[in-house]
Amino acid sequence: MSLGLDTTTALRGTGALRRLVGAIVNASSHDEADWIEWKSTLDLNTRVGHFHIVHTILGLANRLPERATLTCEGVGYLVVGAEPGATAGITTVDLAALDQVIEPYVGGSDGPRWTPTYVSLDGPTVLVVTVEPPRQGDRIFTLRKEFVRPQSDGKVKIYPSGTVFVRKHGRTVVADAADFDALQARLLTSPASSADLEVSVVGDVPLSWFDAEVASDMIEKRAAARRAHLVAKAEAEERRRFPEPTRTSRGLPDLSAVLISQQQAAFQQMAAGLKGLGGLLGKEDTRTLGEYIAEVDDWSKRLAAAEKRALPGRYFAAGRGAVAVRVHNRSQRFLPDVEVEVLFTSDRATGFEEKPEREHLPEPPWTYGERRQPPGLLGPVPPVPPLSFFRPPATAGPRRRISVEEGSVRLRFRVGDLRPEATETSDRVFLLLAEYPEGGAFRGHWKATVRDLDAVLTGAVEVPVTREPVDIRGLLEAEADED
Repeated sequence: MSLGLDTTTALRGTGALRRLVGAIVNASSHDEADWIEWKSTLDLNTRVGHFHIVHTILGLANRLPERATLTCEGVGYLVVGAEPGATAGITTVDLAALDQVIEPYVGGSDGPRWTPTYVSLDGPTVLVVTVEPPRQGDRIFTLRKEFVRPQSDGKVKIYPSGTVFVRKHGRTVVADAADFDALQARLLTSPASSADLEVSVVGDVPLSWFDAEVASDMIEKRAAARRAHLVAKAEAEERRRFPEPTRTSRGLPDLSAVLISQQQAAFQQMAAGLKGLGGLLGKEDTRTLGEYIAEVDDWSKRLAAAEKRALPGRYFAAGRGAVAVRVHNRSQRFLPDVEVEVLFTSDRATGFEEKPEREHLPEPPWTYGERRQPPGLLGPVPPVPPLSFFRPPATAGPRRRISVEEGSVRLRFRVGDLRPEATETSDRVFLLLAEYPEGGAFRGHWKATVRDLDAVLTGAVEVPVTREPVDIRGLLEAEADED
């Protein structure tokens, strides 16, 4: 069976899951296998829909490890809303509410590890349920609560607590005697490793976040307000420089207007006389009001774009988003050459290995009507370049790397040797979360490899997130103060 998809590694992240759905649409109806099941649609608010999710999760979790690991590193998938040749999509429900319905039947924290994710493919929304790989020594996963399933003929079918489902080629069924023998052997087989790792994310935890839409709107309004302020000042200067003469009731020019006009003429004559002194008054502003306003319009657009680019730097400079991967060896075994990878799947998150450099905001146009100071006379003092210190060359490669893919952030931490009960923490990286995640936690998965260990260790990681977003106005004002 082949979906025309690379299945040598697990498909995680929104981008990879979207490719999986696309491969199903382009597949044959006979391509369904023991690691994947799809349904054209399901009503997630009904017991029929709930049962299909429950028994598929249990069936995928009850596969044999030696066979499961041949595809997608043992991860299993249930796709609802797509089938070969069509993407019907589904009516979405709150995933937290769906979790509360499903967990009592699959065993909660003692049951299989599964994650529901919505992905969109050319419009329709599809549900992808990811079930983590089975391992040697795993318990036999059973139905933990009686399920009464309505039938199409109006009758019901009762599955008692303790029912065992297994995944066959293209279908999920109740286990028979041979299936029980295989699962019993899996249970009694010692795990490939006695290693026990605990992986967590530390630092700015609970992780703060900012509302990207609010930030964009606030930046646009700030740029518009600055533009309006400069234009108003320029218009006032234009009126001062070229006042309209007022007239008396007899139609004669007002005496004050005449005096102002005479003063302006005298000033212009004096300025012309001083030009021969080497331009001590600076270069005269020859721009028209329209030309100045055009400069302000261009500047305000560049300002808004620069503030949006600079916001991550301000966010991190405020101590936000700086995190590290912490790995703890809970076993009594020495673990050589440990490498850990943590994967977060989100379209609204991104990551950086290094803190983004500060971006200076563009200077506004020269004030309308003012003379430009000659260079070096009264102009601004150029900034003194910062001192640079010698940095010794690294003796080893980086202990952490971060890569950003479509819909995911992947952190890689080369731990090295890890003694029993020892803990190692990576260098910090920078996460930017642009929305509050459902359930208040940024969820991901980790996997670890250990030299001389014939197994891949896996687990889940949850990073709590603050309920309220970071103060965008405070970040922008701090940026304005510095620039």
